[in-house]
Amino acid sequence: MESTPTNASDPDDATLLGRWSRDCCERSFHLLVTKYAALVHQAARRLGVDDTIAEEAAQATFILLARKACTLADRHSLAGWLHVTAMHQSRNLKRRQIREYRKRHRYGNEFDGPSIPTWDDGQPELARAMAALRPGDREILLLRFYRALSVKEMAGVTGLSVEAAQKRLTRAVERLRLSLCERGGVSSSAALAA
Repeated sequence: MESTPTNASDPDDATLLGRWSRDCCERSFHLLVTKYAALVHQAARRLGVDDTIAEEAAQATFILLARKACTLADRHSLAGWLHVTAMHQSRNLKRRQIREYRKRHRYGNEFDGPSIPTWDDGQPELARAMAALRPGDREILLLRFYRALSVKEMAGVTGLSVEAAQKRLTRAVERLRLSLCERGGVSSSAALAA
């Protein structure tokens, strides 16, 4: 799943969401989905779920975005909200899958579906560390590393100067590194590389 590169002439998230909520402009909503599809899928997948659950979580996230558009229309960037929402949707779907598996097992029915996957490569720990960050730190990291925006582009999206955006990014990376080190069990360099 790939995101479309950000074009400087593309409207910002607040404009697109406003057009969707006011005018039901499907093209505007489609642009948002295209822009953030990969970010949402990766956020859902990071909790160790399979692609089917990640896809379902991504769909649920965008459905929720469509429903809550009016309350989110003042945000310049939706990256942070979409990231957290996708993780919540993924977690809920994974819990439901586990409950269904246990119920079937308890009643003696043979479950032929795939086993519940686990990741031992640090992705779930990175997802938890990202979720624990302050919203501003999470937002700047998502803009830089998920949307692959340059520091100048991040400054434009967030309304900061280029210097302020760079400082915020540096501090956010350091906070994430410290959070991963405190949590233990995950090499901070490996997690940040992921």
